[in-house]
Amino acid sequence: FIMTDQQRYDALSIAGNTVLETPNLDRLAEQGAWFKNAYTPCAVCAPARSSILTGYNVENTGMRTNDRAYYYDKEEVMTMPTFDEILTEQGYHCEYYGKWHSQSSHTSVYKNPKQAAKNGKSVFGHGGQKFVHLDYLDEHVPKRELKEGELYDRMTNRPYETDPLDSHHGMTQEALTASKERYPQCDMHGVLRIPKEHTLTAFQAKETMEALERLKDKTFSITCSFHFPHAPMLPPEPYYSMYPAEKMLPPVSIADDMENSPYRSANGRLDYPEYADSEQIKYMISNYYGLVKEIDDWVGEILNKLDELGLADHTLVIFTSDHG
Repeated sequence: FIMTDQQRYDALSIAGNTVLETPNLDRLAEQGAWFKNAYTPCAVCAPARSSILTGYNVENTGMRTNDRAYYYDKEEVMTMPTFDEILTEQGYHCEYYGKWHSQSSHTSVYKNPKQAAKNGKSVFGHGGQKFVHLDYLDEHVPKRELKEGELYDRMTNRPYETDPLDSHHGMTQEALTASKERYPQCDMHGVLRIPKEHTLTAFQAKETMEALERLKDKTFSITCSFHFPHAPMLPPEPYYSMYPAEKMLPPVSIADDMENSPYRSANGRLDYPEYADSEQIKYMISNYYGLVKEIDDWVGEILNKLDELGLADHTLVIFTSDHG
């Protein structure tokens, strides 16, 4: 079961996208079933994921907001079993890699060899995937000093070079730290200075392929839950340069003042005019496509591993996104 986070329905070449190339996701669609009209039960991460895991809608799971994920215990939520809990009862060996972002009480069925990062954080707790990846990076990509135009990515603690859309473009890390400004994932836009084989997407795909190797003779259910193309919008090279910002076409409605829309001020929209700028938004489109292309390449590696291990003909592969 392969899932991305916040991937648009049209971020696939088979869906008619004439810029983005996704041959491996297209291959899944062409060899199986492609659901052209699939709808998220809720366009928010934890509620959507609770529905995907259980098959119940948000009204029944009670997972109405993201703050009910992980170890929320103020009231009972998500009381029904997940598909992996049901499969475990039927003799399946279940493992799960990548972003969880749901109720952690449902994770005891997963037999991942590594259950926690070196700092003790559970791989199924808030930030768990980040810390496990940081342990990996400490071995393979030592942290270095920043160069001009670079800041530290808060996901990897490694450098990235900012785009003009980045909220802190032109600032030094020292000035940013001293300012104590808000610095969430969605503020980061640019090129991540990590080799492509060591990014979070690569790490999650390789964990999945290692699981396939170990479990090839078992009846298994393996999930690969990619963090991207969710923010931060930081593809590595060569993906950063694949879709040059200057060649991207902004949505035709980008400058709509939304005067007649009930959503005019939703999500703090009026506080971030840069995202309604037809030139600035090209950087986000470019980076988003780069992140999707990186995922497509690694999905190809996972599919190739199934072929190599002789598992393809009797393994069901499902690809979806939580919402987009």
